[in-house]
Formats: sequence, structure tokens, C-alpha cells
Amino acid sequence: MISRLISLRLALVFFFIVFSLRLLANAGLGYNGQSQITDTIQPLKVGDFVPDISFENTINFPAGLKNMSDLKGKLVILDFWSTGCSSCIKLMPHMETLQRKFSKDLVILVMNPLQTEEEINKRIEGLKRVYPEFRISTLPGVNGDKQWYAFFPHKSVPYHVWIDKEGKVISCTNWYNANENNIARVLKGEKVNMIQDLVIPEQDYKHVLIPSVSAIPQPLYYSVILPYANGIKYNAQDVDSIKKTLTVRFANTHIEDLYRQAYPQFRQRIIFSIPDAGQYYKNDDELSDEKFLNYHYTYESSIPLEKKDEWRTYMAVDLNRFFEAYKHFKAVPAKATIGCYVLQLKNKKLLNAKIDTSEFPGIITETSDGHIIYTGAKASTITAAAEYQLDKHDGKPLVVLNETGLTDQRINFTLPSKFKDIESLNEGLSKTGLQLVSAKRNVDVLMIKSVK
Repeated sequence: MISRLISLRLALVFFFIVFSLRLLANAGLGYNGQSQITDTIQPLKVGDFVPDISFENTINFPAGLKNMSDLKGKLVILDFWSTGCSSCIKLMPHMETLQRKFSKDLVILVMNPLQTEEEINKRIEGLKRVYPEFRISTLPGVNGDKQWYAFFPHKSVPYHVWIDKEGKVISCTNWYNANENNIARVLKGEKVNMIQDLVIPEQDYKHVLIPSVSAIPQPLYYSVILPYANGIKYNAQDVDSIKKTLTVRFANTHIEDLYRQAYPQFRQRIIFSIPDAGQYYKNDDELSDEKFLNYHYTYESSIPLEKKDEWRTYMAVDLNRFFEAYKHFKAVPAKATIGCYVLQLKNKKLLNAKIDTSEFPGIITETSDGHIIYTGAKASTITAAAEYQLDKHDGKPLVVLNETGLTDQRINFTLPSKFKDIESLNEGLSKTGLQLVSAKRNVDVLMIKSVK
């Protein structure tokens, strides 16, 4: 019996997605499970003093640390995480560095209230097969103690709670605020403004952002754009078969990504031709509250169901109308000569030897030595992988074009599982007779241009 292989990496990615969705859905012990954990604990908010909670189910705890009162006189950061959140795990070395830097005045506790230590170890061991660098943090932590979730409910992780030397909650905020500058300022007694995580009840926004008000009926069709609001978590595409409407929402989404949704055909080819253009390109390596507040918005529209295939057109019009009024720019499809990379055929003989004729093409397998074997993949798989892995070119989204002449042909090739530059990518492509070269091409783009 011929079975189709599924790579371990794809299986883990699928698990990440399913697990994260469960955390964000109505699962019994997911991140909406507060009522099933306890009804007796009142959630804490900024300005509240933390009660003298006893630490249970601890790991890496120093001797003598039994209760919250033992941390009086220290700045405390509770780092909530989950094994379903790869970003949380990748963040831990950074948090360990901060702990060493401020060892006299700071205590960082890694908190996983919804998973036991046994569950965590099992998941980490599975992840190590694909990501050897994944490990459990050396920081002191608490696992499987659900009261911490009840005291500090949240919709997603990583999620950070800052508690001052007197035991008062001073911030419930985003992970990226945990940096040397902010910690040093707080320790000096300075007030640091951070975006606070708002726990907005799901019923207030899960289906629509514009609910009925008193006797006023809910509008049939509308579009709304809101400023960044940290409590809104869900993107949505909801069909109301009774009202015959489609509601589309993108929550707290970067301007560049909003336009990608409205104009998917341009994907990586969005060019900001406006003052301070560099500030408008999305860069996950430069996260800050200022960037979230200035460049992220929530968009929602409700349109007749019979127009459901045109929602992107409606969205494009809405975005241009809004940003033209408030930011003085709009998006216009155009032609432009841009720097890019092109995938070219270098050795046809080598390529012909890699043409795939198997019965089950499209198989991806990861090897133990850090490579991915693509069986029967199209050339577009290479360009997509390059755009995703390399991400930026001169501070702008990287564009990779296919100029091999290969469209429907399927080929076999092997690439490094992680490549950070063109050289390492070309090393793998050379064995297939292909190469990526730097070039300039006149292509269709979405030009974000200033308007008066």
C-alpha cells in the first residue's frame, strides 16, 4: 500500500495552528476557560495589589521562595506562555538574559497555568526533533496552577504582567516591552507607558463590532475602521444566513497587511512612496508600542451575501477612503522598476534529471541533518520559500520572480531547512540546475502614494 508521506515539520505546524486555535476558542481549558477554572477568584487589573498567593507546582525555584510576599522589594514579571506558542519558547533566552542583567532587583517567573510539567516535557521533547534549540527555560516557573490564569486572564501568549516592588500590578502588556530600557526605568521609579492588554468579553465583538444599541437595530451593511485596541483578538469571516450578510474582520492589523488582504495579487509588491516610507513597512524585529498605535488598525465590514466574492473590492475602497482622509495617502496599482531576485535555469541537464514523475507529487520531508526534501514541487514553491525565509530586501518586502519557464513541471530538490541569505539557498538550488540572481525588473506593484 502506497502511503503519502507527511513531514514532521508540517505535522508540527498543523499542531501549532490547531493548538493555538483551541487556546483561543471555547475549549474547556483554553484561554477562554476562566469560568471552568474557578468562579471564586476576582481577576486583577492594573493598580490592584497581588494577594499573598502560594506558589504550587514550581520548577527551578530558589530556596525560600514560597509566596508572593517573599518577592516584596523586587520588580516581578510574570511571563505567561504555552508549548503551543513557538514565539513564547523562542523568547525565553531573551528573558533569561534580562534576569541575569538585573539579577539583584528583578525576578522573572515563567507561568504556564494550563499545562502540567509532564505535558510540557512531552511537548518539548517532540519539538526538539525538528527544532533542537527548543528547551525548557532555566527561569523559575509555575506549571499547571490554574489560579494564576484566573487572577490574570488573557486571550493569547506571550502575555506579561509587571508587578512593582510593593506588590502592585503596574502593567498587563505585550512581551516586547520586556527590554533593558523599560526595566531600568521602572526600577528607577519612572512611569513607563505601555499598551495594556484589555480582556474584552467575546460576546462584545466576536461576531460583529457594531452591536445593536437599545432599540436601534443593527445596521445591515457597514464598514468600520478602529484604532489599535489590544483587547480585540479575532479575525473573522462570518456568514449570517438569516440577515444574508458576510462580515469580514481583521483585528489590530498592520497597514501593509491590510492592503495585502485587499490586494492579494500584489503580495510582496507593495511600495510606500510617501514621506518616512521606511516607517510604514512591517518589521517584526522592531516591535514597539508606538508602531502598534500608529500603524495597526482593526477593519470590519458587513456586506450583502450576494456580494461575498467582492469583499476585497469593498475593503480596498474603504482603506483608500480612510487613509486618504487620515494619513493623506492611497493605494494605486502601477508599474515600477524594483530590485528583486529572479529564479533562473542554469543547467538544463541537471534539471532534467530532477523532473518528477511519481504518482504522488508534492511530498515534503525533513531530514535529520537540517534539510528539506521537496518531491514533485513546482518552481513557485522555491520562490515562495525564498520570499518567506528571506523576507526583506533593502528594508522592503523581498520579491522573487520565476523566470525558469517552468510552470506546471514538477521537480525534486533539496534546500536547507533554514536559510538566511541567497548564498545558502543557491547552494541547494545548484544541484537542481537552478539559481537565484539579483536583478531589476519592471513589474506590477501596489503604489502607496501621497495625496493632497
